[in-house]
Amino acid sequence: MLDLFKTLFLVSTFSIISSCGGGGGGSDSSSSNTGVDATISSTTPADGETNVSPETIILAQFSEDMLGSSIDTSSFGVSGSSTVSGAVSFDGGSNEATFMPDNHLSLLTNYEARLETTITNLSGDALAAPYSWHFTTADGSWGTPELIETNNQGAVEAPQISVNAAGDGIAVWQQSDGMRVNIWSNRYDATTDSWGSAELIETGNTGDADAPQIAIDTAGNGIAVWHQLDNMRINIWSNRYDATTDSWGTAELLETDDAGNAQEAKIVVDSEGNGIAVWDQRDSNGSNIWSRLYDAGTNTWGTPKLVEIGNNAIFGGDSAAVAVNAAGNAIAVWRHTDGILSNSASSRYDAATGNWSAPEFIEMNAVVNYQPKNHQIALNATGNAIAAWIASKPSTGGFDVWYNQYDAVRGEWGTPELVSFGSGDARLDDIAFDSAGNGMMIWQQVDNNQINLWSKRFDSQTGTWGEPQSIEDGAGNAFAAKMSIDAADNILAIFSQDNSIGVKDIWSNRYNAISDSWGTAQLVEMNNVDEAFVPKIGVNGAGEGIAIWYQEDGIRENLWANRFE
Repeated sequence: MLDLFKTLFLVSTFSIISSCGGGGGGSDSSSSNTGVDATISSTTPADGETNVSPETIILAQFSEDMLGSSIDTSSFGVSGSSTVSGAVSFDGGSNEATFMPDNHLSLLTNYEARLETTITNLSGDALAAPYSWHFTTADGSWGTPELIETNNQGAVEAPQISVNAAGDGIAVWQQSDGMRVNIWSNRYDATTDSWGSAELIETGNTGDADAPQIAIDTAGNGIAVWHQLDNMRINIWSNRYDATTDSWGTAELLETDDAGNAQEAKIVVDSEGNGIAVWDQRDSNGSNIWSRLYDAGTNTWGTPKLVEIGNNAIFGGDSAAVAVNAAGNAIAVWRHTDGILSNSASSRYDAATGNWSAPEFIEMNAVVNYQPKNHQIALNATGNAIAAWIASKPSTGGFDVWYNQYDAVRGEWGTPELVSFGSGDARLDDIAFDSAGNGMMIWQQVDNNQINLWSKRFDSQTGTWGEPQSIEDGAGNAFAAKMSIDAADNILAIFSQDNSIGVKDIWSNRYNAISDSWGTAQLVEMNNVDEAFVPKIGVNGAGEGIAIWYQEDGIRENLWANRFE
C-alpha cells in the first residue's frame, strides 16, 4: 500500500485566481520548515530568486516520504498578478511535488508558491503551518520587426492597435490606393503567434476614409470606427470583427444626420464587449458631441444620443475623448465654447440607466485666449478618472499640460492642476490607470531647445502625484509617446526619437511596478536610415507587448510591427 502512495500522483488541470497588484501574495511562514515530521528541503525557484524564466516549473522537494494523495490542487498553489492554469503532480520516487503552468508566467511579476497544511507524510504528520516562498520573473525583450502590410499602392497613415488580456491584437490604419484613402486592418493571433493578412474593412469608394480607431474585447472581437466623405459631407462609419467566424462584417453608418459633417470618432469596449462610440457632429448652429452604444448581447447598435447639450462644442482636432471601465460606465470629455471663452467639459455614462449625465465643466478659465484641446481621459474599475488636456499659455505662447481628477465616491471633479513645468512648450501624450488605481501621465516638453519626454505617477494610497521623471536619454528630440499597462501594473511605453543624424527611430522604455522606476530606453527597430513615425503599443495581461508604426522606405510609408516577450 505504501508503494501505491509513492507512485506518481497526477492532478488534473486547474485554474488559480491570482492577486491583483505588483507583488505576490502574503504568506503565513517565510521559507521555513513548519511541520513536525513533514519537511521541505528545497524549492525551485529558490525563495527570493529574481530574473526567473517565465517558462519555469515550480518544484518543492520533501525530505521524506509523503502521502501523494495529499498533494493536489488544493494544497499546492501559485499566485501572482494574473490567472494561472496548470497541473500538480507528485513523484513518490524523488518525493518532489511539481506545479506545471499551462502557459508561461507573466513578465516582471512577483509570485508566491504555497504549500498548505493538508499535506502529510506517510505517518500522517502534516505541515504545522502553510509553507510559502517567493520569486520574481524576468522581463521580456524586443524581437525582430516585420511588415504587416504589403500594399505598395500608397502610404500608410494613422495606425492604431488594441490588444486584449489574452494577447490577441487588431491593428487598423488608413492607406491610399492612388485614388482615395481606405481603411485597412490586420490581426495578431496570440495562439499561433503570428499576424494574418491585411484586408480592407470598408469598400465605400465615394470619398476618403480617415482617422480609424479600434477597440478589442476579452473574447477577441473588435469594433473599428472612422469618418468618411460621401462627396457631400463627412459621416461616421463602423465595422465589427467577429472572433468566432474570424471575419469582418459589413461597414455601416453610425449616424445619418445630414445637417453637417461628423468627424473624429472614438470607440471603447467594456468587459462584456459592449461598445461606446462618440464623435463630433456639426449642424447649422455649431457642433455637438454625440454617442451610440453597441449591445454585444443583441449584436446591434442603439439610437444615437446627444451627449453635449447645446450647440457650442468646438469642432475639429480637439474632439471628444471617452473611457470605459469593466462595468460599462464611461466618461467623455471635450472642449466647450460659448463663443468667447473655451473650457473643458465632461459627461458620465451610467451603464445601469443607459443615460449620459448633464454636462459639467471640469475647469473654468476666464481668459479669452485660453484654448484647451487634445483632451484625454482614463477611468479605473471604481469609477475614478483622470482627465488631461493642453491649454495655451496666454502670456508667453505655447501650451501647458493640465489635469483634473474625478472622485467616484464624492461624485465630483477636483481642482485643475498644472502638470508641465518651466516655460517650454508642452504637449500631452498619454494617461492611464493601473489595476490598483495608480495613474501615469506622459507628456513632451521643450527643455533647452530640445523636446524631452516626462512622466508623472499618481499614488492611489497617498492621493498625491510624484515628481516628474524622464523616460528617455535626451539624445535627441523625443515625442509621440504611448503606453500600455499589464496585469502586474508594469508599463510599456513607446515613442519616436531623433538619432544622431536626425532620423527618427522607435524606442521603448519600461516602468517597473516592483521598483517604482523607469528603466533604460531600448530601440524597437534598428533601421537607422528610414524615418519611423506614430508608434502605438498594446500589452496583454502577462506583460507581452505589440508595437506598430509606419516607416518610410524611400518611396512610401509602410506598416511595421514588433513583439516584446
